[in-house]
Amino acid sequence: KRQGSGSVDECVGRGFPYPEVPSVCNDPLSAAGYLASNYWKGYLRESFPTDSARVLGVSYEELEKAKAAQATIEAKTKEAQDLYTRLQNFSQTAQQDLQKQQETLMAPIQQKLQNAIQAVGAKGGYTAILDSATLLYKGNSMEDVSAKVKAELGIK
Repeated sequence: KRQGSGSVDECVGRGFPYPEVPSVCNDPLSAAGYLASNYWKGYLRESFPTDSARVLGVSYEELEKAKAAQATIEAKTKEAQDLYTRLQNFSQTAQQDLQKQQETLMAPIQQKLQNAIQAVGAKGGYTAILDSATLLYKGNSMEDVSAKVKAELGIK
């Protein structure tokens, strides 16, 4: 056959697969119709093979490894978030416990101080006994009685 004539042998020689016409297409018109509709299928299948185990260049095994790694990362992230929440709860509880303990320990000291201020105020007939921020006692006259309160507490 002449070169360039478009013969079947010429197409197969260039790497284009020629589809096999089924025996049910026994007349030339049905064989031509089959060839027209199926000619490129073979070429595309051989030129661009698709593997059900590869999607976008990633194998099934690689995909499963990535899924497992992602699941591990998500589990570790949740675990870290849970630990952080537990740490926050522990910190908050510890702070509350510390505050309660401080209040418990300071209550007798504050009561003793308050009693000493009341005693000095009553003995001296004072109008008010003040610290820099709080009114602690009301009476008739005003004077700095810090030294007297210290003496009442036994502090030099």
